[in-house]
Amino acid sequence: MFYHKSETYLVVEVSNTSGITFETNFLKVYSVSGNKKRKASYQWLEIQPVYIHNNPTKIWNGQSLRFVYILPKYVLGDK
Repeated sequence: MFYHKSETYLVVEVSNTSGITFETNFLKVYSVSGNKKRKASYQWLEIQPVYIHNNPTKIWNGQSLRFVYILPKYVLGDK
């Protein structure tokens, strides 16, 4: 993951060693903050991608694919 101007680039690599073809529909990215023990302060916020580069629809057995999600800029927390 790296930042450029007002965007965050999330590079994802997926390897399929399951023995069958893996079909992909979507990948959701969330920003999670708060404490699980105190549910009032715990929240999951979905981050919508600005662009997806090389989004796979199928990952064949033995194949490894890399794709990039471009997201609005956000900063990772300690956890």
